[in-house]
Amino acid sequence: MIKETTNGGVMASREQSKCQNKENKKEKKTLIYIKYKDHVLFKNSLTFRIEPSVRETIGWVAFENSEYILICSDLPFEPLPNEKIVASGLVVLKTNVIEKYVLDFGKQFKLNSEEYIGQN
Repeated sequence: MIKETTNGGVMASREQSKCQNKENKKEKKTLIYIKYKDHVLFKNSLTFRIEPSVRETIGWVAFENSEYILICSDLPFEPLPNEKIVASGLVVLKTNVIEKYVLDFGKQFKLNSEEYIGQN
C-alpha cells in the first residue's frame, strides 16, 4: 500500500481512492453487512466494566486486503455541479469481524428490525 503525506496528515492510499473514483461508479459494487467489535474510549470510568462495543454496518466494499476492509457507506449517486466526489465509511480490521454477509441484489432479503423497535 502506497501512502502519501501532506501537511503532516496522511492521505488515502491509491487503492482506497477507488471508493471515490468516477469510473468505478458503473462497476458492480459488492454490498456487505458486517458485525464487528469496535474500540471504546473511556474516561473516569471503572475499568472492569469496559469492553469493546459490538457494532454493525452496511456498505460497499471499496478495498480489501488480508488486514482490513474499507467500506463506503455514503457516497453521491450523481455529484452536484462543482461537488467533489467524496465518500464516508469505515475501515474495519478483519480480526474484529464477528459476522460478514454479502448482500445480493439478485435475491430478495429481509432485515429483521423487530429487535430495534421500542429501544428509542
